[in-house]
Amino acid sequence: MGLDKKFEKYVKSVCKRIKNKDVHSSVKLELMDHLYTLKEEAMNAGVSEEEAVDQALNQIGDAEILGMQLHETHKTQMDFKMILLVLATCFCGLFVMYFLQFHSDFTNLQNMNIFYKSLAFYLVGLVLMFGLFSFDYRRLLKYSWHLYIGTLGMLIFSMMFGARVNGILFLRISDVSINLTEIMPFLLAISLAGIFHNWSWENGLKAWLGVGIMALPIILISTIGFLPATVICLVMCLTVMYVSSASLWQIIMLTAAGILYLMVELFSLFQADGHLSFYRVHEFSSNGLQITPYAMSEVHTDWMFTYIIYSFGWFAGLIALMLFVIFI
Repeated sequence: MGLDKKFEKYVKSVCKRIKNKDVHSSVKLELMDHLYTLKEEAMNAGVSEEEAVDQALNQIGDAEILGMQLHETHKTQMDFKMILLVLATCFCGLFVMYFLQFHSDFTNLQNMNIFYKSLAFYLVGLVLMFGLFSFDYRRLLKYSWHLYIGTLGMLIFSMMFGARVNGILFLRISDVSINLTEIMPFLLAISLAGIFHNWSWENGLKAWLGVGIMALPIILISTIGFLPATVICLVMCLTVMYVSSASLWQIIMLTAAGILYLMVELFSLFQADGHLSFYRVHEFSSNGLQITPYAMSEVHTDWMFTYIIYSFGWFAGLIALMLFVIFI
């Protein structure tokens, strides 16, 4: 083994024990500088190069011990502001679900068992969140295109062979029903972040290709007829364009097309469903918000914000809205 290779092997062994990869390059640079300095000092003292290399390695210490010490020094800190915000949102959500379950006329009306289900999903979500804090998502970078194509493929498969429940498309596998429409924006966020990591928006052909890559999933989701997922997907795509340094006119072009399409979709929804049903559900008057319970068939999902205002007042609705905005 070459003498300098001993230094490289040592530094690699140290960095293997440091989980925070952001500091690897600076640690390598600093360690190599120390090792070569110690080597030169030993050679100036009259020892051979081979002995100087071994002496430098002995002086700087065991690779495993040094690696563990540097890992503790450069350990990634959790984002406690984000964690507190998530916990506050979860607490508010569970409180509302508890009230809906045990102190509401809607429970008897719709035979709900929403609180315990929500509690189970919140706990699973929190465990998953803390698990993802320790995961280096950059490992997924090389699979970005695979994830993008696979996500679109699953959605198309769901469109061809899925079944609709209350207007929402589900893919049924044996006894398990999967709502890919709501999962898709999260998978797209991961895949698009990798695809546009080093995207050249100045190149004319790549710019048009980039807009097409963004627009395709939005069009597919919109054909399903699930408006919230379409809005989430549009906002997410515009965000990825912005952070990947797309030009202003490119962002404006996709924004204008998206808003125009959403306006057409909203108009068609009102035409199909009838605008009178909307006013039957909630009417604003001098006495506050009046609700016709039988008209709110999905109070725990589609009408949750309306229910919060109805049960706890406008201030509670404002708090829920602020939590949502701050979270974004």
